[in-house]
Amino acid sequence: MDFTTLINNIIKIMSKYWDVFLIKGLSVTLSLSAITVLFGTIFGFLLALVKLGSSKIANFLVAVFVEVIRGTPILLQLYVGYFIVPLLVPS
Repeated sequence: MDFTTLINNIIKIMSKYWDVFLIKGLSVTLSLSAITVLFGTIFGFLLALVKLGSSKIANFLVAVFVEVIRGTPILLQLYVGYFIVPLLVPS
């Protein structure tokens, strides 16, 4: 099998399944992104309201939460969410 045949086979496969994988994956990605932006905005707004409040304890807890989230890599947060949190939540 030469390089040209290989490329032609890849093009045939991609054109056959283009709508199944790419379009469906794109729609799922855009849907999850929209949901994440919506809930992130609501959660951020609530944290900002707590931060603007007069409670020193609530201000401290929000500040600690924000600094921990900003100070850790996203991959570490994903690992904690995927592996640690299910161990802490009773099923």
